[in-house]
Amino acid sequence: MEVNDALLREIVEISSEVELDRILRKATAAARRLEPSHEVIYSIDVNNKIIHIGAASEISETIAKIATFAYANAMSHDLADRLKINEERLRIARDLHDRVLQRIFATGLSLEGALRKAVVDDVIKALKLAIIDLDETVGQIRSTVHSLKGPTSSLRQRILTEIESARLNWGLVIDFNMSGPIDSVIPKEYAEDILAVTSELLNNCGKHAKTRKARYELNVTGTSLEISMTNKSAEENKMKFGSGLNNLSERAAKYGGDLLVEHLKPGIRVTWKISI
Repeated sequence: MEVNDALLREIVEISSEVELDRILRKATAAARRLEPSHEVIYSIDVNNKIIHIGAASEISETIAKIATFAYANAMSHDLADRLKINEERLRIARDLHDRVLQRIFATGLSLEGALRKAVVDDVIKALKLAIIDLDETVGQIRSTVHSLKGPTSSLRQRILTEIESARLNWGLVIDFNMSGPIDSVIPKEYAEDILAVTSELLNNCGKHAKTRKARYELNVTGTSLEISMTNKSAEENKMKFGSGLNNLSERAAKYGGDLLVEHLKPGIRVTWKISI
């Protein structure tokens, strides 16, 4: 009975730990206190199971099981904490994009409208500077959103990098939206084609836009992926099936997909859709 009470106390001590090193040390110390004649130490194997090294006994086996349970419990709590942190980062990123960024974008459009009507030189200059400042602010916020959303190696992040590059290279004001499980559902072997399509659509927009506004959308479901680029100021007669659009069509056909070019009057929308 004394041994059982002592073992219970040791179990409580080991179970309260959350760090692997302390779990192993407490398990080893518990075994030595309960069975002084046994030389037992505890370690962890490749399957995250706590194992004992030395003379085996019922007590040493029990302690190993308790230590394994304690470590698994600690890992699950750690994973839950990290998931909560990631969820919070994504929430902040969504709020920045869906609320702050869109409001700044709308304010910029209003200022551009006012600029077209302005006649006083000082007012025109002030409006232009304000628009430039807003555009730089949008770029800074998007950089923050990118860092919150995930590692630079993710497909989502690489697409955002393409959008930011087009914004800088072509002077485009790009409103964008990406929805769905981009990094968990899309096969890795599709990534380069998706990036190439994104780059081609952005560059086409930069080349043919009469003004600098565009919208990029990517939507992923469990079975399909759709990318669309809308530019309501594109010159319709220039958007013909040249090498760029032919390349997009071939990349869609590669996955049994389609390329659709819509004349919006005014503007153009190009949609690239495939099954995944």
